Amino acid sequence: DADGNGIEDDNIANGWFIGESLFSIYGYQTNGIYQLTDSDIPAGFGPGDFRIVDTNQDGIISPDDRGILGNQLPNYSFSVSNTVKFKGFSLYVLVNSIQGGGKFNYYVANNNATRNVNAPFTTFSERFNLPDVPYWTPTRPSNEYPRINYNASLPHPILEDRSFVRIQDISLSYNFNKALLDKLKINSLRLYAGAKNLHTFTKWTGYDPENATTLANFPFLRSYTMGIDFKF
Repeated sequence: DADGNGIEDDNIANGWFIGESLFSIYGYQTNGIYQLTDSDIPAGFGPGDFRIVDTNQDGIISPDDRGILGNQLPNYSFSVSNTVKFKGFSLYVLVNSIQGGGKFNYYVANNNATRNVNAPFTTFSERFNLPDVPYWTPTRPSNEYPRINYNASLPHPILEDRSFVRIQDISLSYNFNKALLDKLKINSLRLYAGAKNLHTFTKWTGYDPENATTLANFPFLRSYTMGIDFKF
């Protein structure tokens, strides 16, 4: 009870909020991008900047407008695998997935250079300079991505849904039949091929949705293997 009014206060610095789960996302809510034709652009903002929502509708953007925007934890995760065999063939598939991230299904995009949802951007383009992102320009008025040199006047997180379904592992093998093995005078002969991290179905625009909350934030590598296994 920092202000002594008899009511316990949220601990914003540590991300602890009364009545909310741990790992809640707290900050200013955004709603589109300011455009050249907008007449309500407040001081400190300009065309191409994110529009901060005046949640308490007092006509002023202030810390009182901040609130819970979602949660970093997934609603659920699952993995499913199966092996299908037909004659000498064997096919193995592993699918991995996480879905959602709190009551608004948001995950922290971590695209700001400081990597801190409660800190302001240093240089927006340091972390979001991707060649296929439709940044706002005067001739291309995006409502999703700001201008490439955007420097937020108020600290706010960029939120994205981190849901994904990934083909994590797939392999196909063939075991030769015993009649052929007897002719070749070997005990077993198997050919195999496989791939890891073959494809990820997601709307996430960062490097990789599964490890997006870590400081490393590097994508998982896709790898392919082929081989032959035989025993005399």
